[in-house]
Amino acid sequence: MIGLTADTQVVSPFSASTLLDILPMSFSSAFRCLICAVCFGALFPALALAHGQRQEDFYRLGRATGYVLAQDYVVGQIAEKYPELSTSVAQFNDAFNKRFPAVREKLEQHVMGFGLTREQFQGIKDNMLAGSRSELNALVKNREDAKRLLLGYTMRIYMPDAEEREVVLTLNDVVFDEQPEREFDVDSVAYSSQSLPNSKGVDIRLRVPASWEHKPGNGSLILDSWHKIDGHARISLILMRVPVKMKSGQWGDQELKRLIADPAILSELVGGQELVEASADLTEYGGRKAIRYTMKEVQTIQGVRLYLSSVKMITGEGDNVVVADFHVVATEQPLAEKMQARYAELKKRIFDSVQIFPLGADPVDESRAEAAPAKP
Repeated sequence: MIGLTADTQVVSPFSASTLLDILPMSFSSAFRCLICAVCFGALFPALALAHGQRQEDFYRLGRATGYVLAQDYVVGQIAEKYPELSTSVAQFNDAFNKRFPAVREKLEQHVMGFGLTREQFQGIKDNMLAGSRSELNALVKNREDAKRLLLGYTMRIYMPDAEEREVVLTLNDVVFDEQPEREFDVDSVAYSSQSLPNSKGVDIRLRVPASWEHKPGNGSLILDSWHKIDGHARISLILMRVPVKMKSGQWGDQELKRLIADPAILSELVGGQELVEASADLTEYGGRKAIRYTMKEVQTIQGVRLYLSSVKMITGEGDNVVVADFHVVATEQPLAEKMQARYAELKKRIFDSVQIFPLGADPVDESRAEAAPAKP
């Protein structure tokens, strides 16, 4: 579920002047006005704050709800006015529902997570359409308009513009909440560290789900990171490069076993956090031998205890240690472990996508494959 952060800042609801921009400009003004401040904004302080969830998430859900609601209405009007287009309507509905399975039920579920009842949510949707039907009806003036709209709606499933893309990412977040690996399969983005000034001789390539928030590294050891809020937990992937005095030929089983046995390595990984449990084994990662650490830790920030469940993959390229840290932070240890289990398959897909090359290497086949966006 779209969720919370410990540092949430609450801002006032959208003003009326903001609402014309709440849906992509490719829609009519009425289409864009379907999300209204009275329905979504005014309800937020009374309902959502009790859940600790972010106001920005509530607006994102509202925008996505209006997107689907208006599209459903217009497509329904096309089906009613032009029965000869029934095959095209059915093809569009099938494509949309396959790309965003159970999207209407999922939107309702997530909005109700902010404290609304099903009846309140239905009332909001009714109000959204009440003042917009005339303009929405005007979109379908004739058969050619209907065909053009269906084509446009179909194209934006797979090729949304920049504004529509934000709605698509919210829909991804909503429909794949229970199986986050499915977003990776239909909508992931490619990453390469080769252009970073702190990559220092190593090019790390991988794929991550498109809806995850990307944060650049700190210019030192952290190359990049990606994050997702899921209810009361935060899931993160952090990519690090640590310089060491080792050469690539030394990354064999014996050397890795020695590293596993070295308490200084574990101490570095834990930092100042309280280590509850840790285990390590040998595996493969990025096309080479690696150490996999599975850890449970506790971190106290301003008197609040946070529980971490993490899997850290460690391998080498030249005189660099490459670390991919996939971890969950939650306010309770059982929740951290539950989320680590929920995201286990996605974690595997991300780790399996990793490729590590000396900087400057450009394997043509791999680079082309990585540059291509994932297809639904």
